[in-house]
Amino acid sequence: MSTAIGSLRGSCADRIRDLLLIAYENTANNRKTRELLRLSIAEGTRFPEMVDCLHEQFIAPTLAALTALVEQGVTSGEFILDAAVDMPDVLASSIFQVALWRLMFADQKPIDGRALTEAHIDLVMKGALQHSGRAA
Repeated sequence: MSTAIGSLRGSCADRIRDLLLIAYENTANNRKTRELLRLSIAEGTRFPEMVDCLHEQFIAPTLAALTALVEQGVTSGEFILDAAVDMPDVLASSIFQVALWRLMFADQKPIDGRALTEAHIDLVMKGALQHSGRAA
């Protein structure tokens, strides 16, 4: 993931979009990662080190990168200062929604996870960029 993050180019909004789509592919669209999430939810209280591992491997690096990109965007004037600076979880929430949906419903109620993630990114970016006069 860190290699992918280093290769991101463009505006902060472009890099956030690309980062979230990479995180989507590595989390919600990756069966192995979803199964690790399932196991962490089911057995996390008995094996807290497994939950810590999931957080350290997948969640923390994504949130750190999102925080850095939002801060860069605020500093450069690309984004307005808002809650996303302190809560990058909002930016990544659709990824976990799709992962959980697939864990719970799988084939019974399929979801277009990429479309949902892209719609969420568009919504968040339009809110962040709206006051600066730019469109996502």
